[in-house]
Amino acid sequence: MMAEYIERESLIREIISNMASFIGTSDEVQKHDEQCNYAISCIEDALSADVVPMRYGQWIYHDDGVFTCSECGNAESSDSCYCSYCGAKMDGGIAMNERQILGRAISFYGSEIQRVIAIEELSELQKELCKSLRSGADRPHIAEEIADVQIMLEQIMMLYECHEDVAIWRHKKVKRLLERLIHDGGIGNINDG
Repeated sequence: MMAEYIERESLIREIISNMASFIGTSDEVQKHDEQCNYAISCIEDALSADVVPMRYGQWIYHDDGVFTCSECGNAESSDSCYCSYCGAKMDGGIAMNERQILGRAISFYGSEIQRVIAIEELSELQKELCKSLRSGADRPHIAEEIADVQIMLEQIMMLYECHEDVAIWRHKKVKRLLERLIHDGGIGNINDG
C-alpha cells in the first residue's frame, strides 16, 4: 500500500478550528480541548518525511500518433502511466477533444458501421422510452441511451458535413415550436413582458 502524507500545519489548523467550534458543558469542553491538545502535540512530535507533491497530468494526443505530457510537454510514443521526463502521474487519461475522438472512431471503424450503430443507438433509446411508459422511467438507463444517441448523431453530422445545416434547421424548428405554443396557449406571448 502506498504511503499517504499530510501537511502538518493544515492538520493542526483544522484541529484548532474544531476546538474553537466545539459546544458542550464546561467539563466536556475541557476534555475535548485536552484531547485536541494531545493530538496536536503528537502531530508536532511526529517525524517528518521528505516528500515532493505528486504531479498529475494527462497525455495530449496528436494526430501523428505522438503523446505529449500536459505538465512538461515531453513527447512520447506511448501513453504510459507516468511521464518519463517529469514523473507526472497520467491518471487524467488521453486529452483528445471530442471531435478528434469521434473522427477517429469514424476512420477506424468506418462510416458504414457508424451509421448502423447510430440506428442501433436510436433503437435502444426508443426501447427505454417505451419501457418507461409501461413500467416507469429508469432515468439512469434513459440518460445513458441519450448520451449514446448524442454521440452517434454528432458522428453522423461529421459524416455528412452538415453541422451548419442542422443548426439552421434546429433554430427553425424551435422557433416553429414556440409559435405553436403561443398559438395553442401553452405560453403567453413573449412580447407581453
